[in-house]
Amino acid sequence: MKRQGLALLMSCVVLVTGIATCGPATSPESLQAPPPTAQSQPTEEKAAAALPAEAATVPVTGIEAPPTPTTAAGTAPTAELVADACNAAEAAWIGTFGFGLDCLDGAGWRLYSEDNAPIGDQISDVVVCPENRVWMAHTYGVSVTDGQAWETFHDDWGYGQPERVACDGAGGVWVAHYEGVSHYDGSQWTTYEAAQLGSGQNVKLVKDVAVGAGGTVWVATANSVASFDGAAWTVYETGKGFEQDQYFEALATDSEGRVWAAHLSGLWLFDGTNWVPHEGRHLSQAKSLAVDTQGRLWVGTASSGASVYDGQGWVTYDRENSGLSSNNVHALAVDAQGRIWLGTEWGLDVFDGQIWQVYHMHTSDLADNDVCALAVGGNGPALPELVEKPAGALSGKIVRGAEPVAGVALEACAEFIGPLFSGPSPCAGMALSAAAVTGEDGTFRFADLPAGRYGLAFQPDGENWARLTATFGVGDKKVAVLAGEETTLGEIDIGQ
Repeated sequence: MKRQGLALLMSCVVLVTGIATCGPATSPESLQAPPPTAQSQPTEEKAAAALPAEAATVPVTGIEAPPTPTTAAGTAPTAELVADACNAAEAAWIGTFGFGLDCLDGAGWRLYSEDNAPIGDQISDVVVCPENRVWMAHTYGVSVTDGQAWETFHDDWGYGQPERVACDGAGGVWVAHYEGVSHYDGSQWTTYEAAQLGSGQNVKLVKDVAVGAGGTVWVATANSVASFDGAAWTVYETGKGFEQDQYFEALATDSEGRVWAAHLSGLWLFDGTNWVPHEGRHLSQAKSLAVDTQGRLWVGTASSGASVYDGQGWVTYDRENSGLSSNNVHALAVDAQGRIWLGTEWGLDVFDGQIWQVYHMHTSDLADNDVCALAVGGNGPALPELVEKPAGALSGKIVRGAEPVAGVALEACAEFIGPLFSGPSPCAGMALSAAAVTGEDGTFRFADLPAGRYGLAFQPDGENWARLTATFGVGDKKVAVLAGEETTLGEIDIGQ
């Protein structure tokens, strides 16, 4: 069976139409994929342990919140029952950017999307709150479910698409969104504007929210970290706790009441008095945080895998020294058994401290290999066995105007390509890739591709590489290859 023109595009970070260049290269890479459960000893990073107190800076005094923050009684949320219920008490919730939300429980995999639930398909965050109420942020707003009954709030929570959600411990929820942060107490929404969270140029980009010991709320913007005790905000930013601008990405609080803030160059730890830096190559581009059942901090990065801190030193897991499926770790979650769930750019990984279990689209019913959000209830589900799905294929034709172009090298890449790459070709170093060359008639075919979504790169002049992009030419256009089927792209005109 052939599917004509099936070219889906999505990513946890950016969307991608057209053709864009990417860096120089030499030769394409052949099909390659590591065993799904390969493992070895992790790297230890003792030198990057807690830095001395003199490296810390001093916090600022509180900034009082306005006496009347914006409130809204809220319209009634959209309510809906779904037929295929999920056991939220012990389920893993796996969010994708464009393909909905997977639930994995004792009964197996099920997918919630625009087709069968009142949610958008682009999931930016998901969290399991008390009483097994699962809150999520998505394209169309904020939703909550117990696994069967769903409610969706479309606009009362704030402005723009919501970024992150956090439980308040009293049945309410906090939502981080563009230009502010909003709180829902079960009956009404209260919104705090970005101006109360800091004064930097990018403070409107509210990135994350977390609730710590005693109910203190912590919010990260692109330029600041702010805390709220229910009456006043305290802001930490350049000149007020930090010596220079930071670009914050994520927050976490631990059992000792400390606050961790991830930024592009590493982490800051707030011990209640001072902000203490943690930096190192293993923490570069830190983007996701989680605290496990032993009180250890886990950090997911954009290119260096995942690292864990036990209070004394760091241990790093990457694709080279462990069973981690990708070094780009978008999301982290922990279940009551102590297992670590990692949502990566190419697979869902579960690590119990000894064994890595990795799920892909070609070995499971995972909706997408690019996992953007994760949450796990209770002990989490029993892990299902891997399945063997038949391979698919991808074909098309390269033309320049009306003329076919022969001898064009192509690569199908399982991970993000982007405008720059290191190595001899765009796919070099990726966990899975395939190579092809156009024939005299300009046609190409990738045979035996595992089910998944692939970016496509090609080398029309034998020197410079280009890639298929989507809207605005920002990111890769992902092409879906289904198990046992052939996807046909038709003609790709490199003369345009």
